Amino acid sequence: MTQLAQDKRVEASLDKLKAMGLRVRLDIISPNEVAILIPVKDIVALINRRITYPLKESAMISDLMVIHLWKGDNPTVSLSKLIRDTNEGDLIE
Repeated sequence: MTQLAQDKRVEASLDKLKAMGLRVRLDIISPNEVAILIPVKDIVALINRRITYPLKESAMISDLMVIHLWKGDNPTVSLSKLIRDTNEGDLIE
């Protein structure tokens, strides 16, 4: 282990991420530099658990997560069409 990898704040951060249900890996780059790696699938699952609306589906496209919600028996548009039509420039900040 390196100095930074043994830092209590880094260890606390890893513990918090694990408590959120995320799998984490700490890659040591140098004695003063580390990288925390989290699988994107874990982040998507975390977000999906937070959305309580029952009729939903989600997918990752490029660097966007598309979450499709609908009311009624069947959605009027497919998730794949939503993904094709999504434009990152339309995001609300």
